[in-house]
Amino acid sequence: MLDSLLIARMLNICIIICIILYQYTQQERINCAVHGTCPREEDYGVTQVIDAKHVTETNRLLRNMVEYFKRLRSNPKTPVWMHVLLDDCKNEDANCAFWSLVGECDKSPGYMKVSCAAVCQSCDQLSRPTRCPVDPNASRLSVWKPGSVNEFFHNMTTLKDNQKYEPVVLSRPTYINNDTEKTASYKVGSWLLYFDNFLSDKEADKLISIATSQGFQPNKEAMGSDYVGNEARTGTQTWLTEESSNDAVVKKLMARIEKLTHIPNKNAEHIQILRYESPQLHKLHHDYIYNQIERQPGARIFTIFLYLSNVEEGGETDFPRLKIAVKPKKGRALIFPSVLDEEPDKKDGYMYHQASVVKKGVKYAANIWIHQRDFKNPNKNNCH
Repeated sequence: MLDSLLIARMLNICIIICIILYQYTQQERINCAVHGTCPREEDYGVTQVIDAKHVTETNRLLRNMVEYFKRLRSNPKTPVWMHVLLDDCKNEDANCAFWSLVGECDKSPGYMKVSCAAVCQSCDQLSRPTRCPVDPNASRLSVWKPGSVNEFFHNMTTLKDNQKYEPVVLSRPTYINNDTEKTASYKVGSWLLYFDNFLSDKEADKLISIATSQGFQPNKEAMGSDYVGNEARTGTQTWLTEESSNDAVVKKLMARIEKLTHIPNKNAEHIQILRYESPQLHKLHHDYIYNQIERQPGARIFTIFLYLSNVEEGGETDFPRLKIAVKPKKGRALIFPSVLDEEPDKKDGYMYHQASVVKKGVKYAANIWIHQRDFKNPNKNNCH
């Protein structure tokens, strides 16, 4: 009887000890996973090309990269979120090591510290809040306050200096000068206007020439953009590079836009050039991008859309909620807001628009999007 009780107690003790050991082992596995001390083989991304003239320097750079990972993985103070970033921290191009050697991590941080984060030892920069901190008082730097939309577009149409561009108002919030629905040459709604003679043929042709030399690519829909329907864009596009933006004709154009809008050029995105052939189109969409409101540049507040060519048939810019369609005309600049007058960080729902099908000919056009705050400097750090 005693032997049976002793055996039972010993079995219970053994079970308890086994449970404790199992829990300890599991906890150790959890701890090493959390703190990166488990045996592992890091994935640094694409295998790097080693230039024959820089073998020693490249090997040293890659050894330093490996030590960087080991140091962070083995440090018990490395937070969990950093281990997660290390898992995603890669060299996405075979030339990352070479570019790092020639100083590109500092010269082109927006690309290098994200796409070549392993060799740049900038894995923490994969976190947008770390790379792109937003000033909690950023709104004080915004160019548009409540009431600014109406003031801006009123000035566009009435200032003496702007009359040489031949402004035409297509839509405005209220009737003026005792106009009525029957007598007004415009509709009542959100602001929509164009300057019929804003761009010279030389400037339009130059933009097309630059874009053609860069090469047009299939359109990609912007993250967070408000599109309606599938296969929303079937044209091609290219963004002017930093070098192209320094072309004398482009600089002169952007200086004129800055003078016209009284908003600094740094608030403008680089120019996007579009090409539509028959039967290409751009379905109903809005230029406002929701997630930008929480980013350094703030929201897109208005669009300047430049027509770089005439189109034989089709290709109108259609605003169905305003019941207005604008025909392409070389040199014309269409201007419209993306935000509300009373709350210029919120989307104006009337400004959905679409590029109608090009039925005959080729349509060339350009988008210039203006933001509440500086766009170009945050863009260098991939913080747009």
